[in-house]
Amino acid sequence: MPRIPEHTERVGTLAAPGLRTFIEKAREGWSENVSVEGNWILTGYVPTGYGWTVGVAQLQSELTKPINRILWSLGLVGSCLLLSSLALAWWLSSRAGRNMSSLAKAARAVGEGAVPLPLATHTSFLEARIIAESLDTASRELRKRGDELAHINSRLENEVAERTSDLMSEMRRREEGEGTLRQTQKM
Repeated sequence: MPRIPEHTERVGTLAAPGLRTFIEKAREGWSENVSVEGNWILTGYVPTGYGWTVGVAQLQSELTKPINRILWSLGLVGSCLLLSSLALAWWLSSRAGRNMSSLAKAARAVGEGAVPLPLATHTSFLEARIIAESLDTASRELRKRGDELAHINSRLENEVAERTSDLMSEMRRREEGEGTLRQTQKM
């Protein structure tokens, strides 16, 4: 098989042993083997009508250059997408975390009976908005019930004071009546 690399020295020499082995196994096909120069090559071969076998070889490094370039590009694009996805996830989680922290603080305030600060119900997270609205409603209801309870308690204290005063007056009147009755009986 004539050779193109170093043409003048190689004309008429045998092909690489790896290729000859493949040709012996199958009269036509392709092989992946090491060239006489020691480079990995991919060779397609077919017999001619004159008893020769013609082969066309290409260095594997030349064949894989576009693939390597594509793989590097895909790796670079994939890395950029991964980094931007991680950055977006971090931003969203920190934003949601801030909303949840304010909700937790408001829930503690409601639990302690304190009046929480007005919550930001305009958050972009639906769940946080629902919880904020629920806490705000619960806080207003608790405040309303607390005011009603204070009013009822005040009214009750006034009634107790009034009745206590009435009872004290009645007790004094009876004591005076008893005192008068004792004096009358002594006479």
